[in-house]
Amino acid sequence: MKKQSSLVIILLYYGLLLIGATLAIFSIQIAPYLFAAGTSLVLLETILQIRSTSNMSVRQKRLIRLRFVNILMLGFAVYYMFIANNSWVVFLLIYALTTIFLSYRNPEK
Repeated sequence: MKKQSSLVIILLYYGLLLIGATLAIFSIQIAPYLFAAGTSLVLLETILQIRSTSNMSVRQKRLIRLRFVNILMLGFAVYYMFIANNSWVVFLLIYALTTIFLSYRNPEK
């Protein structure tokens, strides 16, 4: 059950991030709010993972903490969306590339 609720949270925040980024391209006013909600869910899910790291290896803990630092890029993207600066795209690209890198570093469960 816990895995299923985690999957729902992941699908929800990726959906909000995708919709928010797409709407921001077209300069729709609600886009930063949707993107911020998705970023908040990413942060919440990562915090929940950090709290459950008691039985993980040092490598897995380090990767989760790197993911937490990676979320700062989403935070910067949200900030630049709210001030209507197009630099949010750069921070979103950095987040995407480092997320891909971290996913390949993540050991199989």
